[in-house]
Amino acid sequence: MTQERADLILQLAEEYIKNRCTIRQVAQMNGIGKSTVWVMLSKELPKVSKEKAKLVKDILRENKKVAPLRGGLANKRRHERS
Repeated sequence: MTQERADLILQLAEEYIKNRCTIRQVAQMNGIGKSTVWVMLSKELPKVSKEKAKLVKDILRENKKVAPLRGGLANKRRHERS
């Protein structure tokens, strides 16, 4: 892994931890695909920083729990507009 890629992974991790947002939002902020961001944060980050990887993993777990709720709220808003 190049130093440039490691720096990008750390930058993405810091944004994710700081903003506690979704993978999709981090991807949009950085102009990168969500799959790429997910791979960087879940697979490559532990090789760069174990401490940040643990924090990211906790946020990923939290986001996965609330994903159905977010989807339900989005549907509710869509139907209210109709």
